Amino acid sequence: MSKVLVLKDGTQLEFTDESTILNLVTVLSSFADADPIAAKITNDNLSTATFDGEAVTNVVFVSIRADKDAYGNILLTVENRYKTDIEILQETQAQQDEVINYLLMG
Repeated sequence: MSKVLVLKDGTQLEFTDESTILNLVTVLSSFADADPIAAKITNDNLSTATFDGEAVTNVVFVSIRADKDAYGNILLTVENRYKTDIEILQETQAQQDEVINYLLMG
């Protein structure tokens, strides 16, 4: 069994059962397999994603790395974090500013 991350663009990525939205881990067959996944993990794609059937909110991408473990498996780890209160307030203010400008300018 695995956990599935469904991104905004519809891409579905499978991660280990131990994964959380803040620490996503998957096993790859080669290091080259990391590139397509890395290209998909963006803040925009995370903005309206679901993970293990739950909506993902206020999460931003931090880093991605691929390592070989002691058994020769290639592990891809994606680290995310929750947005800070300030980041959330700034986004809300920016949205409000857009609406006000639209109403004023017609």
